[in-house]
Amino acid sequence: MTAPAEPVTDINEVTLRGRVHSHVHRKAGWGEGDRFEFDLAVRRPPRRGRPHEIDVVPVVVPATESLSDVVDDLVVGDPIDVRGTIRRRITRTPTGSTHAIEVYASIVARTPTAADAAATTPEQRSNA
Repeated sequence: MTAPAEPVTDINEVTLRGRVHSHVHRKAGWGEGDRFEFDLAVRRPPRRGRPHEIDVVPVVVPATESLSDVVDDLVVGDPIDVRGTIRRRITRTPTGSTHAIEVYASIVARTPTAADAAATTPEQRSNA
C-alpha cells in the first residue's frame, strides 16, 4: 500500500514572455468593463531534432489606468512579459457555442532587450 499523497494546492497563475503578435484592440465591455485584446507569440522550448515552435496565445487585459499606460503603446513585435490567469471563454453562435482559452492579464510589462541595456551608460544603470 502506498502512503497517502500530500494535498495539492491548485494555482491558476501563468507568466509568459513573448512578442506582441497582433494589433492591440480596445473593446467595450458591459460585464467586466472595457478591455484590451491582443495575441502574444511565445516560443516553446526546443525538442530534440525540431526547431523552435511558436504558440500564439490570446491575451485580455482590463482597461485599468495602470495597465492602459503600458498596453496603449504596444505595437506588433514588442517583447513583453504577461502575468495572469488562464480562463475559458464561451461564445454563443447561431450554430452552437465555441470555446477558447485565453490569459486574463493582471500585469503587463515591457521586456528589456539587449539593445536597451547597451543604450544606457553604467551611471544610468547604477542610478536606476
